[in-house]
Amino acid sequence: MRFRIISVAAVSVLFLHALATGQTVGGKTTPAQDRAVKLPQPPQDKATPPLPPVLDPARSPVERRDLLQRFTTPHPIEGFYRLRHMVVAGGATVASSRGYLVLGQRHLAIQLYAPGPEPELANISAAVRSYKVVGDKLEMTSLLGHRNKDNGDIGFEPLGRVTQLEFLLAGSILRLHLAQDEYLEFERIE
Repeated sequence: MRFRIISVAAVSVLFLHALATGQTVGGKTTPAQDRAVKLPQPPQDKATPPLPPVLDPARSPVERRDLLQRFTTPHPIEGFYRLRHMVVAGGATVASSRGYLVLGQRHLAIQLYAPGPEPELANISAAVRSYKVVGDKLEMTSLLGHRNKDNGDIGFEPLGRVTQLEFLLAGSILRLHLAQDEYLEFERIE
């Protein structure tokens, strides 16, 4: 009895395997063979020359700037910041100063405002720069930047000017040191 059960199981496995692979069972075709598509055959005429080989089409590389952003780990400095303090020479904090800083993977944008000597003549500054982190410094290259001069005229930053600012990142606070006792302190908001 036990031999018979094993034999029936073995035959069932062989039968299912034959059905799955499209083999004939008992001289009959399986459903897989019935559904098979017959591919056209090339003509057997010997006078017809063979077709030339199919070459791979010429492909030019496609620039994908978005891939760099998708597959790299963000640096801890990256984010959107709001100015908390603007400290000038002597340690004095500039009252009513405002500003924002956006740091991406390779580019930054900064907007700063501070009251000027006269109410209608505020100090403004805006810049877009490429940057890289070198140790504890931001090495920045100017792409576009402007600030107002003392007389109110607008002065533009030279394109390609390279500057380095020391930075300190402590939690959500980022401090950019402009000089010995001058710095901008930002707080991450995103």
